[in-house]
This record gives sequence, structure tokens and C-alpha cells, in this order.
Amino acid sequence: MNTIKNVLPLVFMFMTGCGSITPTNVADSIELNLTPTVIKPNDISDTCLQEEHIDLGKLDLSGKIFLSQDNKYRVFDVATDSFVDIPENAHLSPDGEKVAQYDNDKQGVEVSTLTGNLISFFPRDAQWFEANSALYDNTSAVQFDWWNNHFLYIRSLPVGSQLMLDIETGKTHKIEFPYSKEVWSLGGAMDIRNNYVGFSPDLDEVIYASTASHLVLRNNSIYPDGTWRTVTWVGFSSTYSIPRWSPDSSTFILVIDSSKNTRNIENLFQVSADSAVGEKQLTDLGSLFNNPYQILINQFDWSPDGSKVALTVHIALDEGGKSISRLLVLDVETGNIEDYCNPDPDTPYSSNGYFSFIWSPDGKYIATDTAIVDLASRVAYKFPDLYIVDWAGEGKNR
Repeated sequence: MNTIKNVLPLVFMFMTGCGSITPTNVADSIELNLTPTVIKPNDISDTCLQEEHIDLGKLDLSGKIFLSQDNKYRVFDVATDSFVDIPENAHLSPDGEKVAQYDNDKQGVEVSTLTGNLISFFPRDAQWFEANSALYDNTSAVQFDWWNNHFLYIRSLPVGSQLMLDIETGKTHKIEFPYSKEVWSLGGAMDIRNNYVGFSPDLDEVIYASTASHLVLRNNSIYPDGTWRTVTWVGFSSTYSIPRWSPDSSTFILVIDSSKNTRNIENLFQVSADSAVGEKQLTDLGSLFNNPYQILINQFDWSPDGSKVALTVHIALDEGGKSISRLLVLDVETGNIEDYCNPDPDTPYSSNGYFSFIWSPDGKYIATDTAIVDLASRVAYKFPDLYIVDWAGEGKNR
């Protein structure tokens, strides 16, 4: 786990009796970046990147790529230029050194090396069963994934806790979430961790939408009794997308509908975890794409070093239905936005133009479903017979 951060500004708020702050003037708390520097081609076609077809092993890549090929799940080790087959239900650790899977016969979680050598086995705990049966209606398996290279998280209930399994000690740590009923638009049994709630990488803070107009940040470490209390309110929108914490847990980004009409123009905003209130607008996509009819941000995520943010946007150019999809990369410090068009327009895995992406561990590439984009050369290497699931290695924390 990361070292607990210094949160003196938040401590000062409670010493002065401020348990939460709701601003009276929203405009004063928002910094707008209305004229971003944009690096993009003159045209806005979906094929503006140079495309090349090449063998995966001939690219100068790093890390390990988790992919599906010929109905098999495989890990391509870039360093050795070799493939290792792994079970379909296996999860690759962020560093690419281990896989974890649920063994139905043994009724437990098995952690092993990529070559199948057993590292540890954890019999199913009653807490795991309780937390998953209500969510997935499956009494014979446990839903889980890697939190970092040392912990597995067991997906939590809407009312309950976040369960973390330490693969070195075998102990299950419970992180209480007693305020989960406050989560906005929460209905039925669902995994709130990936919908309305975002834990920081060090698990010291959590953010969630509490109403249609507020996003709550709670901090844990500054209270000796471990109780999480409201320390800040941010937001001011009825539209939220899953908040994404920076790798160092110092800030997070989220999507807010910033249009002042009915066109639904979404933009990316940044919030500092040490600030009492307020967001910084990072994009002005309406101006960037000449005020289209609608812009929806489908996915966004930090680069491994936290210097850039990639996002995919779906843009309706007119009310008649003409639309395009784009991959954009934002330099957080300079505000520069580079437009990589749609690097995967013909993928069989995309739906209505939407596509997903994954950062490479070194931040030099972005993989979509069936392509790898070289950010420096603006070349999209196509692999139509592959489906890229994940990309692990040094530099990736989660």
C-alpha cells in the first residue's frame, strides 16, 4: 500500500469546524480552458492515421500483452517474443508476473506464475460468497480482480464493504463503506465500485455521487477512529462518469455535461484531492469540433506516469445522425490535445462506433481492440485476428 498522504488542508477544515463546504458561487470555483492547443489533421475522417499490418513481435514494445486469439486466451511476452496460454477466467496482475483465477473444483482462488507454477491458494471465505452471490446470482464462483500487485479485491455489495485479499499473507481486509446508501441513483444489487464509486489507488479516499448535483470526497487516514466523513463537495452537474484517480492519488478526473443547452456536450474536469472545492475544466470539445450536435465521452484514463489523459469521444455532427468517434490524448500540464481520429474503425468488437483502449506500461502506445497506436509516429498497427484484453508490465500499478 502507498504511504499515507499529508492532508493538512483537510485537517485544517475540521479544526475550524468545516465538515463540508457548498459554494455559493459555482462560477468562481471553475477554471475554464476554453482555447486548448490542438494538434490534429486538417480533415476529420475516421482513417486519418497511417495504417500498417505487422507481426506483433516486430514492434518495439514493452511489458506483456493479454489477448484473445483463435478462441484462446494468451499472454504475449514482449521481452522473449513468446506466447503463453492461460485459462479464460484468469486475471493478469498489473506487473504481468502473475495470474489469478477461481478454481471451481477446489473452491478457492489460485495465484500462479504465467507458466502455471502455483504460488498460493486461498479457500473461499464466507465473506466472498456473501458479497458475490447477491450481485451475480452465482453460488459456485467468486468475482474478483487485481487491485495492485499485492492485493485482490473482492467485488463489494452496495451496502457493505470493499474486501481486499492480501496474496502474501492470505488475510482478508474489510474496508467499511457505511455511507453506501448515499450513492446517487443506486438501485438494486450492483457493483457500485465500478459505477458510482471510485477508491483512490492507496485506498485512503473515496469519491461518489451523492445527489444529482454533488460529488462527495471522503478521507480516511486523518481520523484515528477510521471513520470516513465528508470533507468536500465538488461537481454541480446531473451527469457523472466514473471518476478516475491519478496514479499518485493526488487528483482525479471526471466527466461533466457542460453544455448550456440540450445538445449534451460532455467535457473532462479535474479535481485536486487537497482542495476544499472546485474543478478545473480540461477540455472544450464543443469548440474543438466546431459545436457539434452532441459529444459523449465513452472512456478516459490516465497514462501510467500521470502526465497525460486519453479519452474516446463519440460525436454527432448533425441532428440527422452523422457521427464520428475519436481517440484524443491530452497533455495535462500544457493543455495540448492530440487527435488520433478512430484508430480502429473496422474492428468487429466495436459497437456503433464506440471502442475501448489501454495504455502501454511505458505510455508510448495505446492499444484499442485490434490495433496498437504509436503516439509519436501516428501509426496504427492493425491486428484484425487479435482482441487485446489488457497490457501489463513495469509502470502499471492497477
